[in-house]
Formats: sequence, structure tokens, C-alpha cells
Amino acid sequence: MLIRDSRGRTLAKTIVYRVVAVALLAGITYSYTGSAGEATTITVLFNAVGTIAYYGLERLWEYVQWGRGRLGSSVKPVGPFFAGTRATPTPGSPKAESEVR
Repeated sequence: MLIRDSRGRTLAKTIVYRVVAVALLAGITYSYTGSAGEATTITVLFNAVGTIAYYGLERLWEYVQWGRGRLGSSVKPVGPFFAGTRATPTPGSPKAESEVR
């Protein structure tokens, strides 16, 4: 089973990324130009195009299989997002037999 991001998750990631990018670009542009009007125009145009490009690229990456793993009995989820979870052993596996005893 391949793990894929939903369109909603892709959209949420896009929005969070763009909020950070807007803040950074607005600050840098304003400090360089000294004009709030120019900084706003540049920031809005750049981020509108960047948001569309990012979303499109994220969706295209769904077709790239490189770097994707499969979740199954041989792969254990790790990391803070899986804290407290435990993979269920496959019946007949050595781990399942040791838990019965």
C-alpha cells in the first residue's frame, strides 16, 4: 500500500509554506526598497505565482515513486508522529509466537 497525500493535505502544506514565504519576502523587499507599496506589489505577485507553482509541483510528485516506502509488517513506523503506536505482528511470526508465551 502506497501512502499518498490527500489534496487537502497538499493544500494545507501549500498554505503554511506560502505564509512563511510571504512574511520573509515582504520583510526583505521592504527593507531593500523602503516602500510599502512596492514591497506589497512584489510580494503579492510573486506569491500568487509561487503558490500555484508549488501546488502543481506537489501534485506532480505524486507520480514519482522514488523515495516512497510501503507500510507493512516488515516496516515499523518511527518518529514522533507514531509515538505510542505499535505494529501488530503477523500471525505465525516469531514476534507473535513470543507474545503468546
